[in-house]
This record gives sequence, C-alpha cells and structure tokens, in this order.
Amino acid sequence: MALGFMPSYAHLIKHRSDFALAHAYHLIPEQVKWTEWCQFIQYFRDLDDTQVAKRYHYGQMRLSRLNWAVRLFQPPSATTVWFYDIPNWSIGTYVQRIAKPLIFGFASISLALASMQVLVSITAEDLGWGAIGIRAMCRAIWVFSIAVLFLSGIVWLLMFVIPMAVLVWQVSWGFKHRDKQHTARMDTELS
Repeated sequence: MALGFMPSYAHLIKHRSDFALAHAYHLIPEQVKWTEWCQFIQYFRDLDDTQVAKRYHYGQMRLSRLNWAVRLFQPPSATTVWFYDIPNWSIGTYVQRIAKPLIFGFASISLALASMQVLVSITAEDLGWGAIGIRAMCRAIWVFSIAVLFLSGIVWLLMFVIPMAVLVWQVSWGFKHRDKQHTARMDTELS
C-alpha cells in the first residue's frame, strides 16, 4: 500500500516550496528535514507503475472513500468529523450548473419554432403579389427565417455531433491501446 502512496508524494513534493506546503498541511511530520526527505523519497521517484498495485495507477480516490477515511482516522486537517468534502445538501447548486444549458436550449428551440411560424404564415401568394415594398419585406423575412433555422441547426449539430464524435474516438482509442498495454504487461510478467 505504501508503494502506491509514496510515488504520489514523490511527484507532489519536488521542491522546497512543495515541502513547506506539505508541512503546513500536515502531510509530513514537522521533524522531517528537507535533506532527510530527499534521501528517503529518492527510491520512490523511480518506481514503475508495474511495481505498484493497479488501484494506484490512476491516482484518484472516490469521495465516498475519502469521507470514510476521515471518519475512521479523523486527521487534524479535516474541517469536519464526518466529511472530507461536505456534499451539497441543496438542489440550488445543481440547478445553477444546469440552468445555462437549459436556457440556451429553450431559447434556440423557441427561436427555431418562431422562424417556422413565420415560414408557415407567408404563403406563395404573399411572395408574388402586392406592392414592391411588401414583397421585398416578405422575401427578406422568409430568407431570414430560413437562415435562422439553418444556423440553429448548425449550432445544435456542433454542440452534439462533435463532442459525441470526440467521445467515440477517445473510447475506441482507449480500447485499442488497452489491449496493447495488457498484452505488453502480460509479456513482461511471463518473462
């Protein structure tokens, strides 16, 4: 287990300023000096990922596990006895995060529907007869409505198609390289 934590410390504490912050946040005991730290951590700087447990390859720990660690060990740096990070007890935080995309979606759909309503209300007869000014205005409104629909469609297409394409590309790349990494790791373990 220490082989998983110590490379993280080795990467986080590389300079004297990092060392001072680690002292300030009680990550390292106050008795440990900079030179002693450098001598101790030198071995862990060169560890390969294959030498530590798989759970430490990604460097992340779930908040639920951190909360349980705080409950069990109760470190002096924790702000509460129960939580590492206090969860949001109100829905207001979540609504604030989602409000802007929802408002944008509502506004763009409303704009598209209003443009369609203008398109439906202008008939071919309106475009072909009447005074020259009325015909020009009806054509301009019709062209503008078509342009708004077209641009709204492009924006929605870019908002969903490009991120989905990137996501699919990343997932496929991950699966391709996972197999290569897995076979390379198996080859090193067998030899």
